Amino acid sequence: MEHSIQRQLDRLYSQAQAAQSEGQSALEDGVDEAGWRPVVDLLDDLYAMADDIDDAIQQHPTMPDATKQDFRQKVEKAVFGAYLPVHLKIQSGTNYKLPRRWGPRTKI
Repeated sequence: MEHSIQRQLDRLYSQAQAAQSEGQSALEDGVDEAGWRPVVDLLDDLYAMADDIDDAIQQHPTMPDATKQDFRQKVEKAVFGAYLPVHLKIQSGTNYKLPRRWGPRTKI
């Protein structure tokens, strides 16, 4: 099952890179609110993937706690690596606000 979680994590990294790239392009292009839709969609998918990985970690019957923590840290790093740069730039220079559901998370 750890291999399955690792595959999910690999997909999460790929999704995080896509979200970062799309977000950076949107920031550089100075898009309006409608232009953020692709970024919003990618981040929504990213969060859903993170939740799926967290559920798989929770349900793993024999995974040591240290391994669970390691997986969770990797998920957190990927998610916030995609989310924070976009969030900080938006908050500092535009009127557009990212949806509240992407605020600080307690599950991960």
